[in-house]
This record gives sequence, structure tokens and C-alpha cells, in this order.
Amino acid sequence: MTRLRIGYRSIFNKKYEIELFDFLIGNTDQFNIPYNGLDLWNSKESETKVLQVEERIEYFHFMYIPVFPVTHVWTLRKEDGKLYSLESVKYKIESRVKKSRYPIYTFMLPLLVLLSISIYILSVYGKKHLRAYRQDKKKQITKELLLSKLDSAEPPFYIVLAKDGLSKNTLQRVDSMVDQTYFISKLPLKIDTFEYGTLDYTYYSALEKYRLIQTQVSKDSLYSLVYGNSYLHLDNEIKKVLSAKELETPKLEISFNDQGLEIKNLGKPITFINFTDNSPEKGLWKFEPNLYLDTNKSILGMYSQKNVKAKNNEEIRLTLTFDDGEEFIEYEVSGTYTDIGGRKSFVENQINRVE
Repeated sequence: MTRLRIGYRSIFNKKYEIELFDFLIGNTDQFNIPYNGLDLWNSKESETKVLQVEERIEYFHFMYIPVFPVTHVWTLRKEDGKLYSLESVKYKIESRVKKSRYPIYTFMLPLLVLLSISIYILSVYGKKHLRAYRQDKKKQITKELLLSKLDSAEPPFYIVLAKDGLSKNTLQRVDSMVDQTYFISKLPLKIDTFEYGTLDYTYYSALEKYRLIQTQVSKDSLYSLVYGNSYLHLDNEIKKVLSAKELETPKLEISFNDQGLEIKNLGKPITFINFTDNSPEKGLWKFEPNLYLDTNKSILGMYSQKNVKAKNNEEIRLTLTFDDGEEFIEYEVSGTYTDIGGRKSFVENQINRVE
């Protein structure tokens, strides 16, 4: 670890011929006290072995960077190349020669150092406080949205609770509200597998199938679980408020494979009605029409290569139609069937729901 170094050190500034100081001529042997001040950049010992007077400027330094000047130091360099102190005749010397001005950077450097330190502190603490402000603002907006949704939600509706210290969360159903008291149902812990961030229809439908655990919670207690609405440390926090319609939605996963097209239903049960082939080369696809797709079930649309013309790429364009009991849902599927290094596959695939 680098040590912090601060203190006083001197820098050579200017030299004068000994002849300028008649009181030194012939008396240099009297000045035999070595100059013991610390040197900043250049060595006190020099190849110069000429009798001369040297002016040095002593600085307060930080990590060997001169911050501000402290005083002038006068030294005598003898024929042995070493420096000796002239402190005893300092005023006599200064009466013969004018002291040099301090370099202009010595006045600017303290300001620059102070400015740099200030900018660094503002940068560090500014970013910290800005990050904290943004987080607080986000929490406040989330709190207001959740409280607004709780106010407007009509039972039955659902709340996602984040359990403190656990990655998984619980989905609970608010069955009804009587006299400011909510009646809430939840599944037993052993089948409580709802993961935050998903609209898990399997979990939603389980609330209709299994024997539930029901609790009564006051309106104020439920509202206190909204993140940021209480200064108390709570085991649970409300992360989402969901209507039944938001949970009871189709959730289709459509993907190409080597045989054709796979359609998997991850949400509400839905019926695959039929498809429309908009490809340039028709008659290559086969789907079973009017097929009921339960949750976590899938179907496969088969692609026939028998009648494919002898060309490198075959463009695919399909429209798939589904019925969820409330409305018809359409997906547009496109891609290119091609031969890449002897392996035939679908590339440049696009799957979009028609809004």
C-alpha cells in the first residue's frame, strides 16, 4: 500500500556567483554546516563543483507535488559539490540580490487541488445521493400505483406477496371485502410455487381446485404491506395487484424446430382453430384443426418437404388463429426454410401477435 507523503522540501531555483557577496569571499570555510533540508526533485549533491550561492524555494508538498511555497532558502555550494547552509547571513544576501518571485503555478496549484478534491467529493456523494433519490422516487411511484390499484380493485382479485429472504413469492386471492375486512385465500405451502414476474395460469387454476387456507385481514393491515408504506420491517410486501382477467390470459409459446412449428400453451386453455398459408409455395403445412390446448400442452404443425422445388431457400408465411372463449387471437409466423452446410432448418424467423 502506498504511503501518504506530505511535508516540506526544497527546489533549486537560481544560482549566483560568489563575487556578488564580498562578505563571503575568503570566508567560505566559516560556513561548514551542511544543508540538511530535504530535496524535492533534484539531488542536493551535484556534479557542479564550483563555488557559488544557490537560491532554493521550500515548498509544502503532497506526494512530492508542490502545493504552496513556504520560504526562500540560501545555500553555498562548495568545490566538493555539497551544499552548506547560509541561514546566518540570509538577510545580508537578500540585501544584495532581489529574491525571486514564486512561480505562478504555486498560487494556482492549491486552488486546482482544492477544486479537484471538491469535484471528486461532489462526484462520489452526488452519484450516491442521486442513486438514492432515484430509488426512493421509484419506490414512491410503485407505492402510489399499488395503492391506487388496491383502491380500485373489486374482489375477487389477486396479490403477489414477496416473502422476505425468499426468491419465490406467493399468489393470494382476495375473495371479498366486508366492513373494511378482506377475506384472503392462499394455497398450502407445499404447492405454493408461484414465481414472481410470471402470470402462472397453473397456479391460478390451482386456487379453484385445492382446499384453501383463508385468513381475514383488515384494510389498513393489507395496505401496510405496500412497499414503502410502512417504516416497520415486514415479512411480506405486496409486489403486484392483479385482476382475474390479467391472470386468466392465453400465453402461447411458438417456435420452429426441424419438423415444423411447435405451439405450447403456458396460460389459459385455448383452442387452435386453423391456419392460413400465405407462403409462395402452398400445401406444405399440416395442422390438426379445432384442437383444444390445455395448460402446459402443445401441438406440432408438420412441414412436408416432398414437393419442395429444388432451390436453396423456401419462404414461409402463416397466420395461426386461436379462440380463448372470449375472442379470436391471431399470430403471424414467417421464416425461411434453407440448407446450411447440409442441414436443413428454419432461419430468419419472426413470430408476432396480430393486435
